[in-house]
Amino acid sequence: MNSYPVEFKLPKPLEESELYNIRSINIKVKDRKIEDLFVKPFETFTLLKEASNKLKIPVYTTMQLAQDLFEMGFITYHRTDSIRVSDAGVFVAKGYITEHFGSEFLKVRQYSNIGGAHKCIRPTRAMDVEDLKSYLTMNPVLGITPLHLKLYDLIFRQFIASQTKEAKLEKENVLFEIALVDPPRNRGRSKSFYCRGRF
Repeated sequence: MNSYPVEFKLPKPLEESELYNIRSINIKVKDRKIEDLFVKPFETFTLLKEASNKLKIPVYTTMQLAQDLFEMGFITYHRTDSIRVSDAGVFVAKGYITEHFGSEFLKVRQYSNIGGAHKCIRPTRAMDVEDLKSYLTMNPVLGITPLHLKLYDLIFRQFIASQTKEAKLEKENVLFEIALVDPPRNRGRSKSFYCRGRF
């Protein structure tokens, strides 16, 4: 049986004396919702946003790095408003995911009806950043820097994640009832506090 930590807040804090007078705690699941979580491949705007948030790279620098990676042949065209995945992109993802994780983790999403005239930003080969570093030791490319590799890694991971099976997130709205027994002078009367938690 799985157990999960739950965080919740009471409408008002319990006093220390009340903590020693808890008679019972009843938990009721009010509703349950399961969500499928997956990411989409990059288009220009989302790439710039993620590079800024995760790599702390300004927009101009990101575009220049992406231009370099495109001209070096490591990623597809980076000026795009589309997240569509071509058959060639599916081939890249399928090869990498099957080899490293197993075919059962592959979930092809081509987004054929989403976006403009272009396609998503993705790696051109089934090489993660470590594979790329190994490739570069044998085939040096003039001008490539650690920042290029960081951006490539971001693009690669996003694209591969977009072609893997979605994660299942289960959310539950839970009602907690805490029944407190008053001191003996109150003849055993009880009171309840209600709060909500989410798994």
